[in-house]
Amino acid sequence: MPSLTRCTRRAVLRWALGAGLSSPVVAGLLAACGSNATPTASTSSGGASTAASPTPTTSRPTSVVTVTTNTATAPAASATAVGTASPVALNLPKVTPEKTKITFAVGGQEQFIYLPLTLAKQLGYFQEQGIDVTIANFSGGSKAAEALVGGSADFVMGFYDHTIQVQPKGQYLQSVCLIDQYPGIVLLVSQKAADKIKTLDDLKGKTVGVTAPGSSTQFFLNFILSQHNIPQDAVSVVAIGTGSTAYAAIAEGKVDAGMTVDPAATQLVQDGKATVLWDTRSQKDTVAAFGGPYPAGCFYSKEDFIKNNPQTVQALVNAGLKTLAWIQSHSAAEIADKMPPDFYANNKQLYVSSLQNSLTLFSPNGLMPADGPATVRKVLALSDASVKNAQIDLNRTYTNQFVQAALGK
Repeated sequence: MPSLTRCTRRAVLRWALGAGLSSPVVAGLLAACGSNATPTASTSSGGASTAASPTPTTSRPTSVVTVTTNTATAPAASATAVGTASPVALNLPKVTPEKTKITFAVGGQEQFIYLPLTLAKQLGYFQEQGIDVTIANFSGGSKAAEALVGGSADFVMGFYDHTIQVQPKGQYLQSVCLIDQYPGIVLLVSQKAADKIKTLDDLKGKTVGVTAPGSSTQFFLNFILSQHNIPQDAVSVVAIGTGSTAYAAIAEGKVDAGMTVDPAATQLVQDGKATVLWDTRSQKDTVAAFGGPYPAGCFYSKEDFIKNNPQTVQALVNAGLKTLAWIQSHSAAEIADKMPPDFYANNKQLYVSSLQNSLTLFSPNGLMPADGPATVRKVLALSDASVKNAQIDLNRTYTNQFVQAALGK
């Protein structure tokens, strides 16, 4: 950042736009320079603009942005920052990507757990890093993982547990940036089955929806069944997809209960169509359910791709971390303004209010917690025989090296 003792309005404005800071923050910086002028219209309410996105070159200077560690409860929707703590500088490394066109597979792009992927593209952060990202949307995380393994995608925005699940098959996938601190998955009981399902023990003999076969929602369902001594074949499992299809299946009683995420989960409850039976939408609920932290959504790819394209991976991680920083300093309403309108259909107010309750979901720094992988393996071993009987090398399922490089560690 330019020195405030020797700054000019133009220098500060140029730096602030490049860092993606919001208008109130920019105005404060300008005031510190002896100017109380408001930033020009080129700064949007979200803090990103065409002027803020430099044309990618083969050599870019390190950019410095600020991350606020999320240690507080999310504020009201009108507030600016998600949490309050000492700022952490992101010293994004220079990159010259080996591969400049990347296909990202995701299982339910409209879900909050995967919001940062779309937001990074909307803010132009991938482009800033010299990467042209195409997002391929699938019905569930297992389908996104299949696209990666099959070669039709380069990267996945999906749950970390898939990197463990495929290792017994001789496949090595690796997380490079944690996006979601916890799963955010909810087990809802359809109002049409409310008289039959009062507790988790009542799931026996019922029909339960998951996003797709082999998805994280099914892993979690299997875990719940194992915890309550219910055989997996004692429950009829049906694929209900995500978003509107999941909403319809649960609301109309096509399934007795369903595993889904926000914003569909909040909408179902607010509409009186379902009630919550099991929840992982907070760190407290997650630890209560699994006995420890459960890292969830992340950027992951094949181990070989990561080794052969380190600059490309660093570029993607740079964009991801800059997006997490942007989320930390903007309100739910400002984030919603950046999302495609079809994500919130005709009810933007509900989208904003439910997003507000989900802001603590997102990692403040992208780092995989040291004890997270072991918890995930433990959960999978209880519901997946192939994981239970295999020697899993957790060190090959994730790396913090690219995040640490961006944090200057």
